[in-house]
Amino acid sequence: MWSVQCTGTAEIFDPCSAELELFGRGPHYVDGEPFDPVYMRIEPQFVTAHTLNSGPERRCEHAL
Repeated sequence: MWSVQCTGTAEIFDPCSAELELFGRGPHYVDGEPFDPVYMRIEPQFVTAHTLNSGPERRCEHAL
């Protein structure tokens, strides 16, 4: 198992209809309230990958 952490600048954007199709159907309600998604685009500046296992921790970092 692994995880990736990305640090960078994020901005809110409005995806076009073709991009929205890639996300698939979202929920209409969350916790009984209407769901209104917000989409963000991240310009990564630093990425770290972590392995999640019972052995020694391995870490790989890359600056972009």
